Amino acid sequence: MGQINIMNPLMQLVGYVVDEINLIEDYLQIKFIEDTTININNNFQFNGDNINLIEKKELISVFEDSKRIDLNFNNNLTITISLLDKDYNCPEALELYQKGKAPIIWD
Repeated sequence: MGQINIMNPLMQLVGYVVDEINLIEDYLQIKFIEDTTININNNFQFNGDNINLIEKKELISVFEDSKRIDLNFNNNLTITISLLDKDYNCPEALELYQKGKAPIIWD
């Protein structure tokens, strides 16, 4: 039986622009202008000096495998979210909320 390819829901966000980014207690929240929010609960890395640099930047690509998710923004800014067991801080690695749609949870 062949493998079914299901589009990564994060790929649908390519082209979206970050409105606001907040570090809230133990997670990172990215709000996009398009009524979409990502909550990052796992450990993550940012390749820039200040995470706020992604505000008003466009998400230009997404990469996901079994070990990580990369969110790539304009100006070569990347947030890398670890999917390794040791980097989980709660049962949910990542949460995606879009207006009018059911939440999507990575666990």
